[in-house]
Amino acid sequence: MKLRYTLLALAALAIATGPAPAVAADKGVVSITYDDCPETQWRLGLPVAKKHDLVGTVFVSTGYVGADPWCMTWENVADFKEAGWEIASHAVHHIEMYKLNDWVSEIVGSATDLMKKVGVAPVGFAPPYGEATDDHINFIREIGIYRYVVLESGDGFNALTGYDRYNLDRLAVTSAKEACALVQKAADEDAWAILLFHGIRPAKESPPDYELHLEIHNEVLACVAKARDEGLIEVKTISQVVAKECDCE
Repeated sequence: MKLRYTLLALAALAIATGPAPAVAADKGVVSITYDDCPETQWRLGLPVAKKHDLVGTVFVSTGYVGADPWCMTWENVADFKEAGWEIASHAVHHIEMYKLNDWVSEIVGSATDLMKKVGVAPVGFAPPYGEATDDHINFIREIGIYRYVVLESGDGFNALTGYDRYNLDRLAVTSAKEACALVQKAADEDAWAILLFHGIRPAKESPPDYELHLEIHNEVLACVAKARDEGLIEVKTISQVVAKECDCE
């Protein structure tokens, strides 16, 4: 019964707050996303995004925030919110959901955490490791909290109309050349590119899997800003793009 009331309350709040204004599909769009909540995204990434006047979507694994020195604090997450970023859910713990018996708590609990800690009713969900079964996706569709799901392991190329908003594709950035080529492709084809960053490391440090050097991150953000300034693309959060497709402006 408690879960039912939690779902109803969160869904009602998401409807009441609504997403940011929708974006028209008259030019290409690029969305920047950060996953997992490593503190380097706040310490190294956010200042660069601010320098270029860029916003994006940060997917937060709420169970680690303020509890693990590798992760952001809730104050750091609030800084993203204040900078105009969308705050979205990356489950409570960064564990493959198919390995869990109680995966429902991972999906719902993260939304509850974000509401309590930063006053955000998230409308987006990114399953850990980009992995979600049909049962997970069907549950998310039915509960009414989230308006979209992003995955990864793809090329990051999406149409701007007629797409499945519960199966959005992202490019995990490892190369500036590849990411900037995707930005150009979105501009050329009036399509939607979604870029994914994990941890960010200074040049003197060798990044582990799922992380990359700061120079690559900065080069990608610079090429996104350049394309925007030249009028080739718009830069939007995922919720801004999805708002039009789900008719929930």
